[in-house]
Amino acid sequence: MITLALETTAERCSVALKVGGAAPIERSFMHEMRLLARLTDEVEQLLRDSNLCLTNVERLVVCTGPGSFTGTRIGLVTAKVWAATLSIPIVGISMLEAIAHLARDEAAVCSLIRALPGMAYVGLWIAGKPAAEPAMLSAAALAELLARSQQPIWTLCGPGVDTLTAEIETECGRLGVITTTVDIGPISALTLIEMAEHFGRDGRSTDAQSISAAYVAPPRTAPPKVSTASAMSRSEAAQ
Repeated sequence: MITLALETTAERCSVALKVGGAAPIERSFMHEMRLLARLTDEVEQLLRDSNLCLTNVERLVVCTGPGSFTGTRIGLVTAKVWAATLSIPIVGISMLEAIAHLARDEAAVCSLIRALPGMAYVGLWIAGKPAAEPAMLSAAALAELLARSQQPIWTLCGPGVDTLTAEIETECGRLGVITTTVDIGPISALTLIEMAEHFGRDGRSTDAQSISAAYVAPPRTAPPKVSTASAMSRSEAAQ
């Protein structure tokens, strides 16, 4: 299968191509406020490097955010139009999920992406399963959420870690929550291709109409609740 992946939610964007069992190849670029033109040019060059054209692509993978509003929208709309035009499947993967995937060896993962000043997009995973709805939270609100989770240790990772770690650790320490950090490296289109290989086998929808942007708004009410089902099953298994 020939798979093309687009990641346009950050300042540095990337496109990747995997042809059958060969190693995937990737091109990365700064969008420089002209993402649509750059994206098309980079995809065309990526395909030319493999002596292919867009009509040869058999599956599309796209990052659905959260991240840059404009970047997310351009990448998602472009991928959906191509999928519809070529009548091929499309897989949508959120950036928070991609971060958790790279830290999948950790028991409890808190994915973080920089958002508004003092805020981060947050996703929680316990034993590889989502434990809360994605949200935009302050360090204090995140600490309160983690404190209610029944997890003794949380691993913080993602591009929001560098700017918020100290504040989060302070707030978590106040509530008795232990946190660690792990460097997972950059998230790129190569990550999306790796994840799509798994998702193609787990029944995830590949219908273009079902793929939507993972926009996350600032909180208006209390933070989301943490699902304890994963934590409870993990505890029961340990017993």
